[in-house]
Amino acid sequence: MAIISAFFHPSLIVFAAVFCIPVFLFRRRKRMSSVDKGYHFMMWGVSIISLGTFTDYMMEVVLELNASSMQEFPYVVEYQSATAVCFYLPGCLLVAKGLSSWLPAIQRLSTEIMLRKETEEQLIQAKTVADSANATKSLFLANMSHELRTPLNAILGFSDILKNESFGAIGSPIYKEYSQDIHSSGRHLLDLINDILDVAKIEAGKLQLKDEVLDIRPAIETCTNMLALTATEADVHIVVDIAEGLPFLYADETRLRQIVSNLLSNAIKFTNPGGTVTLHAGQNNRGGIFISVADTGIGIADEDIENALSQFGQVDDRYSRNANGTGLGLPLVQLITEEHGGLFEFSSELQVGTTAVIHFPAGRTRARGNPVESEFGQSDVFAKIAG
Repeated sequence: MAIISAFFHPSLIVFAAVFCIPVFLFRRRKRMSSVDKGYHFMMWGVSIISLGTFTDYMMEVVLELNASSMQEFPYVVEYQSATAVCFYLPGCLLVAKGLSSWLPAIQRLSTEIMLRKETEEQLIQAKTVADSANATKSLFLANMSHELRTPLNAILGFSDILKNESFGAIGSPIYKEYSQDIHSSGRHLLDLINDILDVAKIEAGKLQLKDEVLDIRPAIETCTNMLALTATEADVHIVVDIAEGLPFLYADETRLRQIVSNLLSNAIKFTNPGGTVTLHAGQNNRGGIFISVADTGIGIADEDIENALSQFGQVDDRYSRNANGTGLGLPLVQLITEEHGGLFEFSSELQVGTTAVIHFPAGRTRARGNPVESEFGQSDVFAKIAG
């Protein structure tokens, strides 16, 4: 703290101890003038040191200050002895007569008050973060209960029909259709559970990549073929553009398919009928392989992107009211990409579309016909090629 000025008065000394904090001069008649009338109350420390004869008077001053600010700032006794009283109040610093003898104590107490105030602010911020995390968890549990219940109800319902032969003998064609519904629901349920377990493994540092040298074209085509029916039903056109002659990639093929499937599934889900999803794979100017998925969908507002990329986070229902999910797709893509030492980029514009790009480092490429591990090996990170 730096003392700016001091005002001497027969019964009271008032001084400013913090830069740009409003200073109020109280006289015996309780008339108040502000050195800076345009400056509102700030949550800064206030020390009021009063000789014993002025204790009651200073309490009245504090109460009057509360009333004049039109806010409820109850005073708190911070320090009290036989000869002095210190009050804490946001907004200004007031000191009674006897400044010279009490100056060291005033500075010390003011510093302590401000440090405590900073600690309180940090605790409030920590509580806000915890409350936000708790709200996100509650929303996730609500969504997850719906996501798990839907396929389970289908599995139980259709299996009951089969068990009871509700439509006649098992040979009836409708049973084949229902058995397919059971299989699809079970697969969806398994995917949900696997996503949750994958996040838990990655956070615990227990995800082990099963790296192998692979051609990304067949892996990508497997994903697009798997989602072709979903895209057709949604009236979304998928365009695939894979550059010719790409080097092999040293990666976990299962995780690569998981990344591509998640990106394609998200793009299809949030693209309106008649829209387009474009997948492009190539090699960047640093030698690394990249895969991008762009859509012409509803997009995401700038303020919602951080939430969309957070675990269990989901964008406001007004943008995604027709889309279900756990909110784990994009975070999983980012985590798995980073496990490969890669970089995940995400950009979106509301009502224009979204683009997601995964970059694998150059150290994970293998020349065609010579699939040997590079000098960096599988631990190579994107930062090495960026430098």
